[in-house]
Formats: sequence, C-alpha cells, structure tokens
Amino acid sequence: MTIHVGMAGSVGIVLAGDTLEWASPNADSLASRQTLSTWMSQTGSKIKLSDDRKIAVSYAGDLREAYALADAIIADLSSEFWQNPETRVCQIARSFAASYPRWRETQSFILLSEPMPNLYLLDCLVNQTTNEPLSPLCRRVPVYAFAGDALNGAVYWAMRYCRTLSPEMRTLHRLTRLAAQIIADAGALSSAYIGGLEVVQCDTDGIHQLTSSENETLLQEAQQRSDQIQRLLIGE
Repeated sequence: MTIHVGMAGSVGIVLAGDTLEWASPNADSLASRQTLSTWMSQTGSKIKLSDDRKIAVSYAGDLREAYALADAIIADLSSEFWQNPETRVCQIARSFAASYPRWRETQSFILLSEPMPNLYLLDCLVNQTTNEPLSPLCRRVPVYAFAGDALNGAVYWAMRYCRTLSPEMRTLHRLTRLAAQIIADAGALSSAYIGGLEVVQCDTDGIHQLTSSENETLLQEAQQRSDQIQRLLIGE
C-alpha cells in the first residue's frame, strides 16, 4: 500500500508520499496466489527523478511494474511534449503495459518543471473481469490529487484546507506542512502498510528533493501536531 499526494501551489508544486514498501518475493508463484508466501517490507523512495532533475515520477500500486514504468516515462517523455504531455504519457504507458503478460494496476504522479511547474496523474488500470489493461488516463492536477490509498481518512486534511486556501495562500511552505500532515496521519491510520515520508518540491528554479533529515523533521512535527489535536479534543 502506498499513498501519494500532489498539490499545486501559487508558485510551484509539492509531491509527497510514504516510503514503506511491501512485496512478495514471487508474486506470480502458485504459493503467492494462494496467499501462502511470505510478504516482506522495507523502506525506500517511491519518487524517481530524472538525472537533470526536470522530471519526477511517483509510483503506487504494484511497485515492480510501477518502477519500470517510471523509468520508461522519464526516458521517453522528451521535452517537445512537456507543454501538453497527456497524450504522449498515455502512449508510453499503453505500449509499456502491452509488453507485460499480466499487467497489475499502477498510479503515478508526473511532475514537470518546464516550461512551468505542472503536475499530472496517470492511471493504468485493468479490467476486473478480463484482467486486460484498460486505456491509460492522464490528466493535469489543478489543485490536489491522491494516488494509491486515496480512501485513507487522512485525505480529510486536503479536503478541509487545500481547496479552501486562496491561490496566493498556497505557498510551497504551507503545502509542504499540509502534505506532511496527510502522510503522517495516513501512516497512523494504516501503520502496517504506510510509513515514513519523502517530499519533492518544484518551483521556477526546478525540482528539489528534500533530504532525509528534512523529511524526518517534517514527519516529527506532523506527529506532534496530531498529538496536540488529540489533547485539544479529548484531553490528556
């Protein structure tokens, strides 16, 4: 399980997610299909940046497919498509999914720094009856969106505050704090599958990946705010 949130601000974009990964050693084995195999967890980044730091791609869903799809998008989404990338992104995803004998659902945020910061959400789903890949869907994110565990109760914070903020109030600093709160509380509500924090920001100077120390500070501050809210509501 993964949760990512992307938010469009007044001068840039914030993309945040958790860093806990769950996977089966062999998801295609008979034992796995019968839920007898061992599942393993580890921490790691689920946001991939291009070498020139002009593209960032997050991945949720089946991470093996999603990792490789992120690589394909970074490699094949050339700058000539960045103004209106939706059609090209869908072409890349459709071709990539067709190369897999058994495609599993994935969701990705695609963050582009040029010609101006913009965020897109890509859905690569399957037909639940036939297990055949459906046509990929890519659309721009005007305010905020979620990928992965979009039904987690922590999405309330975006519903309550992000959309109600005026554009000039949606600064990168405010949105980063809000995104950290969402990911921290999502982990509290689903601690077996969601944990940790990583944040990527994008403004007119390009894409910036926060350090592990910065992410840890944001996560601790968010957890402290949750504790304060609990004390305000129900006391010590």
